[in-house]
Amino acid sequence: MQGRRWRTPTGSQGCAPGERGAPSLTGVSTAVVATVAVVVSLLLVPVTGGVSQLAALRGDTPRQPGPGGVTGNVTALGSVEISASPKTREGIYGRVPVGGLSGFDCDFFGDTSGYTSGDTAVTCLAVSDDPGNRGPVRAYPLDPVTGTVGAPVVLTDSAGVPYRPGTVEPESIRLLRTGPGPVSGMVWSAERSATVTVADRSGRARYTLPVPEGTRPAQGLEGLAVVPQEGGGVSVVTATEAAPAGRSHPVVTVHGQDGPTVFEWPGRGISEILDGPQGSLLVLERGYSAGEGNSAVLWRTDWKTDAGGDRLLVRRPVADLGVLFGAGRVGNVEALAWGPRGQDGRRVLYAGTDDNFSAPPEGTQRAVVHSLLLDAPDSRF
Repeated sequence: MQGRRWRTPTGSQGCAPGERGAPSLTGVSTAVVATVAVVVSLLLVPVTGGVSQLAALRGDTPRQPGPGGVTGNVTALGSVEISASPKTREGIYGRVPVGGLSGFDCDFFGDTSGYTSGDTAVTCLAVSDDPGNRGPVRAYPLDPVTGTVGAPVVLTDSAGVPYRPGTVEPESIRLLRTGPGPVSGMVWSAERSATVTVADRSGRARYTLPVPEGTRPAQGLEGLAVVPQEGGGVSVVTATEAAPAGRSHPVVTVHGQDGPTVFEWPGRGISEILDGPQGSLLVLERGYSAGEGNSAVLWRTDWKTDAGGDRLLVRRPVADLGVLFGAGRVGNVEALAWGPRGQDGRRVLYAGTDDNFSAPPEGTQRAVVHSLLLDAPDSRF
């Protein structure tokens, strides 16, 4: 499919993750590394009809469900299949397959200053989970409206050398900026090596952030969020897929200036997280059952402190993608990214599926961008 110029819908405004302006990398060597990471592992909990749930993060036993109300309205806008543009077939990477897009992020401040795909001025970047077996470890410019991807952005180590095959397996990616103008860099997480890398906009690594001890290779960091901090800088939130060695459940590790704080949350499957307003997180939980196929549920989570001083995570269901798009069409959802916000306060959310390099006609999985519209009459988003 030939790409076209992406335009913000009529009546919409640029939006930043979490409604707090674009992430800042001011003083990245201290702001990012000092606040370091909030490392999260959250797993699937059945939807409870809109009732908020209160989960204790210290220890293994969740609290009883707390009071709550219905979630905000969510509308399915449609889906588009991801396809290669002519740019992906040019030069030395012409035979490298497009696939395995396990995470992407979008930025709506850059206008034409983002990564480009053919004639499309896009501001999204999607990362492939190919560990270098089919081509270099790479990301792709992505137009979330047409589904078109452009020429690859090769991810490299701090010396500017492409990663050796099998050393890293990217899972999620977030864009960074230092102010008006082009995107200044990116943060991406890897599952196989369990690393978090801060890179410049060319994909060259600048920093590697610490991760929880005992994180298991190939079952490690699955999701990633970048949370702007007051006064500048960002903190990083990552989601692990499985329990670290020596623990019964996946963990929530908060890496603060005073050292790490480790929490546990029992459950069943998370594939992505995204920063929201007022320090909240949007959590994408995914499952699979024989005969029913894939399931995907969105939760909003907020940090709270109870009367006893225990830190809690309050969560409430936002949307069941299987209901919105159909259980047979939801796919292997692994990516979340914010889209533009309209003047009426409603916000676009993109959810992307990973085809695991098994797209038709050889396979049965598809790479798709689902678009949702989130109503926000009560400022939940």
